[in-house]
Amino acid sequence: MVRSLDAVTIGEPWRAALGLAWEAHGAGNIGVGAVLTDPAGAIIATGRNRVFDADAPPGRLRSTWLAHAEMDALAQLPHGDYPEHTLWTTLEPCLMCASAVVLSHVGTVRYAAADPLWSGIDHLPGLNAQAARRWPIRCGPLRGPVAVFCGLLPLVWAVRQKADGVVARAYQKHDPALLDLARRLIGEGVLDELRGGSVEQALARLWDDLCAVAAFSEAHE
Repeated sequence: MVRSLDAVTIGEPWRAALGLAWEAHGAGNIGVGAVLTDPAGAIIATGRNRVFDADAPPGRLRSTWLAHAEMDALAQLPHGDYPEHTLWTTLEPCLMCASAVVLSHVGTVRYAAADPLWSGIDHLPGLNAQAARRWPIRCGPLRGPVAVFCGLLPLVWAVRQKADGVVARAYQKHDPALLDLARRLIGEGVLDELRGGSVEQALARLWDDLCAVAAFSEAHE
């Protein structure tokens, strides 16, 4: 690994999810990746955002707004109860994906980056008894540059679609430093230059910027 991932300690599920998020970004999708692990910590399913993919593995969603990374991974689970399984996702699950976790009976969710667009979703168990009964343990967000990178990829996609849309406005309120970085990288074409390379190369190129955003955000918590 290059210095970016040498500088932090992350487990294999996060490494896999990061790679999937970068793959999704490189394919023109929203840059989110997810993996499922069993009670022993082994990866049993992987998924990435496929909302704009023309093709996908058999039985997998694609070319629809429903084709989120978490849905891609969760849909591979057969019927059953999974209280000791964990879903690892690079971005905090949206309402749809949070509901899919409940319906899939998965016990734990770990997310790398917070999504201010869905701030408050953790109150859902207080509104609905079935959600409360199946609501998973939620762990996140991570701290540091890797978490910033996980938030950056989907934000870049959103800003490219609508520079001052609802997502940009949410980040302007909750994480302005990340929004500024996303806009600068878009303007400079940096992510376009990195497209086609590995996630390790992308992290190495962006590492100092990611560290700066992480430090700013932690200082203003």
